[in-house]
Amino acid sequence: METYMGVTSDLKLMNAHLHLMESFTSYYRVNPNPVARQRLIELILIQSNTTFRKRVGGCTDKYQSDWTPITGAEYDRISYGHDIENIWLLIKACDAINLSHYLFLDLYKTIL
Repeated sequence: METYMGVTSDLKLMNAHLHLMESFTSYYRVNPNPVARQRLIELILIQSNTTFRKRVGGCTDKYQSDWTPITGAEYDRISYGHDIENIWLLIKACDAINLSHYLFLDLYKTIL
């Protein structure tokens, strides 16, 4: 099934998870419950580890349902704006759950 963005719904998108992390961060700040915290940790791990691809030097957007990157010239592109936004939102998410930024310094330095 195609979504309004023209992407089949069986794909996972870095951009969608970026905004989920942003939303869960805000939600957790006003309702710090254990389930919201766990989901936020999962999103932090996705955005800091899974979507970052060393071979292309940044985060890419499209993944199969098991988080295998979709590769090829069309998909191996990075958006510097999204990479910077990802760092900004990772910092906010880590602050919300009191997670050390030290864990992600290499990622921040690589992207910046």
